[in-house]
Formats: sequence, C-alpha cells, structure tokens
Amino acid sequence: MLSWLLMIIARTSRAILFQCARFSIGVAGTISNITGQVTNSFFPTPRAIMTDARSKYGPSFNLPPFTVSKESEEYEERHYQKAFWVSTTSSGAPMSNSSTMFMKLFRYIQGANKRNEMISMTVPVMTEVKEGNRNNNLKMSFYIPDDFQKDPPAPSDPSVFIEEKEFTAFVRSFGGYPMFFSQYRKHIDTTIKAMTRDGLGDKYRKGVFMYAGYDQPWKMFDRLNEVLLVKETEE
Repeated sequence: MLSWLLMIIARTSRAILFQCARFSIGVAGTISNITGQVTNSFFPTPRAIMTDARSKYGPSFNLPPFTVSKESEEYEERHYQKAFWVSTTSSGAPMSNSSTMFMKLFRYIQGANKRNEMISMTVPVMTEVKEGNRNNNLKMSFYIPDDFQKDPPAPSDPSVFIEEKEFTAFVRSFGGYPMFFSQYRKHIDTTIKAMTRDGLGDKYRKGVFMYAGYDQPWKMFDRLNEVLLVKETEE
C-alpha cells in the first residue's frame, strides 16, 4: 500500500511540474511579447522618431526647410536651406540661460518688433553651443515662418537679431524630457561614435554642437528632441 501511494504521489508531482513548466513558458512568451511592444512604443529608434516627426510636426508648425542626403538607424545628414532665423546670444553652461533667451525671442514674435506684428511660433527651438576654455558661447534661434521669410520685421530689442543661415548637420533624434545637459551629451557622444564607425569621425566641427526641442514645456510625453553636429565644410 505504501509503495502504491508513493507511486501515485510521484506521478501527480510530475504532472504538476509539467503543467507548471508549460505555464511558465507561456507567461515568459507573453511577457516577452509585451516587453517588445513596450520597447518599440516607448523606445523607438532614432530613425523611427525622425520619420514620425515629419508627419507629426510638419502640418502644424513651420519647420525650417531641409533635405536629407544620408540616413542610418543612428542619425541622418541634413542640409538646411538658406533661410532667416531670429536669434539672441548669451554665455555660460548649456541650458543655463535658456529661459532668458527664449523669452527674448518669444517677445519678438509676440510683437516686440519694428512693425508690431504678431508672428506664429515655429519649431524647433534651436540652441547652438560653442565651447570655450572658461565659458561657452550660446545662441538660441527660432526659424522665421514662411509668411515672413521675404521681409522679416526688425527686432525692437537690440540683443535680438535676424540672421540668414544655411548649414549641413548630422542629426540624431530622441524622445523623453531632457532636464540636464548630460542627457544631450549622451546622444552627442552616440552620434560621434556612429559617425566614426561610418568613416565620418572627422567631418564635423569640433567644439560646436546644437540641440533642439519641438514641444511645449508642459507636454510630458511623446516629445521630440534632437542634437546636431555641424558639418566641417560649413561656415
């Protein structure tokens, strides 16, 4: 009788273990599928972000005109066509004076110009950083919308100016909400690494980079950010 009970218990245990194993494999497969979907949704590749951005921001805002000459999963090469931008400058650590520079440019499009004209907001907000030994030179710019490209009104604030820019840059797009410059630096370093792999490690201007934002500060999710390395041949 004892041996019979032990045989029944052994068979039952094996059956239970087998069912548990099947359940575990099924759960693991489901988790893997969910994880893949979450990863694809929340951590898309830079190339996917770039493609999505053109359809998302193009119809709603005046984007500066550019053409793409090279695409990869990590970055793309863009040529920004000659166009007018409104800019202002400052100095200090990257992101240190962003609010002050932004408000100067925002007041310009809100009517602080010689014609008192209201000008629509465009994206991105572009910040250029020229690294120095003791300090950095910063410049923030808004693209002048198409309706004002032929004759942009002169700023009322002497620290704000209109400039015509044309340049080629290696651009990496990414999501999230950067709060610290180290988050931009990580993507700059990733871009340099990818360019070096592609034989372009000496094709960008050293000590100069730009970062760009496309969204309102109160937007928490599905944001678009970019870092740009200016091509060496450009002035």
